[in-house]
Amino acid sequence: MSFEVGAKVIHPAYGAGKIVAIKEKQFSHHTNKYYVIRMPTQNMTVMVPTEKADDIGLRPVSKQHVFDKMWEILDAEARDLSDEYKERQERIRELLRTGDILKIASALRDLAARRQERKLTQADKGLLDQAENMVASELALAKDIEMDEALGLIRAKLQTS
Repeated sequence: MSFEVGAKVIHPAYGAGKIVAIKEKQFSHHTNKYYVIRMPTQNMTVMVPTEKADDIGLRPVSKQHVFDKMWEILDAEARDLSDEYKERQERIRELLRTGDILKIASALRDLAARRQERKLTQADKGLLDQAENMVASELALAKDIEMDEALGLIRAKLQTS
């Protein structure tokens, strides 16, 4: 997939950002083009080779119907997570690595429900924060709202579930 300057995109490892430039860089005798992506919620810039964007999983920000489905997922009954911490954390990490907001939302919902039932491990808390930030950063970018507002909307939904 090809993107233009100004496109709102999601990087599976870094979250939501906006393409601010497309630059050429020369290494040895080879010139590569890069998307320069500003990640406002992480206060950083990422460069992605244009020819590797699909392999990396760079994608456009989700459309409204995807956010509608995300809210349904956050509102749905949580699935039980394994009591075996290595298995549980690997399953959650797999969902987060996909960069798919719907899979990340299901991980977020399940971890939030587990937090209400029992104390989370430090690693589980980190995964919960990561999932929450990934969903919130995409929501904030798509809706043109502040990150704090997006986090508030998500947390309010998880409290009512």
